[in-house]
Amino acid sequence: MCMGRGKLLQGQRLALIFLCKAYRTVSTEALPVLAGVLPVDLEVQRRAAMYYSRQQNMECDFLGARDRGKITRLLQQQPDVYNDLIDEWQQRWDESSKGRHLYQFFPSVRERLSKI
Repeated sequence: MCMGRGKLLQGQRLALIFLCKAYRTVSTEALPVLAGVLPVDLEVQRRAAMYYSRQQNMECDFLGARDRGKITRLLQQQPDVYNDLIDEWQQRWDESSKGRHLYQFFPSVRERLSKI
């Protein structure tokens, strides 16, 4: 996990703990699934793709080369941006070693989001 992503998720963690009325021992990976919201780093990527689809200006300093490439790829398939981010989130959820008890109840992120 890159440092910026970790800081973003850490900031979202406290809000989701209060929102879900969860204990502090609930993992950071499980909280967005439990709350039914995108992890904040994926939400930032979604919003950046929306912004750049309007601006057509990918030469900003705050985007790293990795993020710039990913957002460019997302812009090429604009209707599928949200689905691509959900797929990435599902892959993280499947590969995570944390939140396995919650995974038994909500193995599919997409199904969890459709129930909310």
